[in-house]
Amino acid sequence: MATTLRFRQKQNGIIASTATIRIYENREVVYQETKTFSKSSSAQNKAMAELWARKREAELEINGIPILQANYTLSDLTDLYMDDPLRTLGRTKLFDLQKLKSYPIADKPINSLTSQDYTQHINSRLKTVKPQTAGNDLIWIGVLLDFARVELNAKADMDELRSAKKHLKSVGKIARSEERERLPTPEEHKKLLEYFKRRQSIKSDVPMLDILLFAMYSTRRLSEITRIKWQDNDGEFKTGIVRDAKHPKHKIGNNRTFNYGEEAWTIMKRQKSTGEFIFPYNAKTLSAYFTNACKLLGINDLKFHDYRHWGASEKFVVKGLHIHEVAEYTLHEDWKTLKRYTHLSPREKKQVIEVHELTKTHCEQFFF
Repeated sequence: MATTLRFRQKQNGIIASTATIRIYENREVVYQETKTFSKSSSAQNKAMAELWARKREAELEINGIPILQANYTLSDLTDLYMDDPLRTLGRTKLFDLQKLKSYPIADKPINSLTSQDYTQHINSRLKTVKPQTAGNDLIWIGVLLDFARVELNAKADMDELRSAKKHLKSVGKIARSEERERLPTPEEHKKLLEYFKRRQSIKSDVPMLDILLFAMYSTRRLSEITRIKWQDNDGEFKTGIVRDAKHPKHKIGNNRTFNYGEEAWTIMKRQKSTGEFIFPYNAKTLSAYFTNACKLLGINDLKFHDYRHWGASEKFVVKGLHIHEVAEYTLHEDWKTLKRYTHLSPREKKQVIEVHELTKTHCEQFFF
């Protein structure tokens, strides 16, 4: 049995202490436990880590190591992972996980999975999908294996998965998702403005024109728009709050303050303040309205989210803001992501400006 103590970098002046207990058999790790202390002072964290390690070592000496569960399959793990009531999964993630269960690899015990299994799975998937989609499977498998290893104390060989990823990436069989560069053209935008303007004048239950304009200038995602509350608005600074904002690891409780901007603030003020939410609608329903409108108008391959791309570009091209200022609207934590909006081609810049001017001409009553 061996115990190691590790000290991580300072966070708010406090050094976190991590204690790891490993039990070896024939020079191989057969059992491991790790616990991190980071809520007290650096000295207290270290003392608590040492105390925990001594206590657990004694317990393991007396009781022996827990029986390792080695018979989980990826299918089993998927169910356990999704059943956690504290875990929030979006529609896309739920679909990806459910889909993963339908493949042959999901029925194999995780302790027997090899790099060949992962490679065979990807080769099979590439018959019907692109490398970006196939690679997404391995990302989710990694999440499930890590979940099994940390929370279920199950054996999971992450090295086999890493080895497969490295090889498959080197030969182009898996790849990162392509960044979408689509912008609405002035012609497409004009069609949508006129269509939603007619609809809104005769059917006011869902103000799609307002919602589209709000999305353009606030740069908010559709799912965020429907969660903004009246009580979170600050009239002095023209800001609002996105609750549980999108984040790769920490979504719940990730409440972020954003700048409305003059246009979005004006559109927001036009809404009826009869309930808790400014736009009290179902995001899926709004997305369907937009998709159906595009089909009806003959607009191909335009998504509602593309207007967020336009909105970020407008902040640079039309308003001349800097990256840190644009981030106050878009809420990008990594400014590198915003750099792509600063490298638009002359044609794209012209397109952004024309859509902006077209909007002001056709919807003057919304802004003045």
